[in-house]
Amino acid sequence: MLGLIGIGSTPVTWSRAVSMWFEKNRGLALGIMLVSTSVAAMVVPQIANRAIQAGGWRLAFPVVALLPLLVALPVALAWFREPRPEERPASLADASGNLVGLSLRQAARGYRFWVLLVSILLTAIAYGGAHIHMVQIIVLHGFTPGVAAGVLGVVALGILAGRVLVGIAFDRFWAPGVAFPAMLLPAVACYLLMGNGTALQSLMVGGFLLGFAAGAESDVIAFLAAKYFGMRHYGKIYGALYMPYGIGSSISPILYGMVRDSTGNYDLMLATSIGLFATGGALLLTLGRYPVKEELNG
Repeated sequence: MLGLIGIGSTPVTWSRAVSMWFEKNRGLALGIMLVSTSVAAMVVPQIANRAIQAGGWRLAFPVVALLPLLVALPVALAWFREPRPEERPASLADASGNLVGLSLRQAARGYRFWVLLVSILLTAIAYGGAHIHMVQIIVLHGFTPGVAAGVLGVVALGILAGRVLVGIAFDRFWAPGVAFPAMLLPAVACYLLMGNGTALQSLMVGGFLLGFAAGAESDVIAFLAAKYFGMRHYGKIYGALYMPYGIGSSISPILYGMVRDSTGNYDLMLATSIGLFATGGALLLTLGRYPVKEELNG
């Protein structure tokens, strides 16, 4: 039930409205919007921990539930809306004022939809388990869980930086050309995280690069869905492309855990992830130029 209902609070909901308001600086706008999920990931656990200390684990549920009820809902009701036709960027609509864009069925008939879907799936499989198992990966290098938690904080900083910096770059350059090197960064991170006895500084660099790519991936889905498929059916298309991200992120921790149980370390999965990140990024280079308005109206 949480997954079914809570999906409405994910970027799938907010990205459409943000993309409708912005064109020239859409990448930056989406990056700033997505930063909030990282901030919540750092702040909400602290609030939940305080609630547990005050009244036990049962108190954490109503306390955390009050955040969307008393904070997010009033803000959304007061200010969250899509632009009126006269407020939209001119590039989003045709001469009649109707939004341009492909339907989900039309998008699925083209190769770009499937390239994006496979790229997102490969990247999610590579990243999800590395994040979830990060503490154990660092412990295998001879450090304490406390030090490993500090590396997780560096991962969070990488996510913040990736979302904003990649968003800015998307506004200035061809987005797939930006995304490809961004997806190579976690390949370097996986190499740094392999083995044991690695210096803490190298592990922290690896954590930052891994987080940077995770932030970039969120921008990739939201930005490229708007650029290549238009805004008319953006919600359906983005939702369809977000699905492999969720599936891959769910499968990945299991795969990392199976490799750890079988071999005693994560090296085999980290080596596999290097190839997954590189392949997922390289696939984006096949997307070609952005479609013009007339092509999105077909």
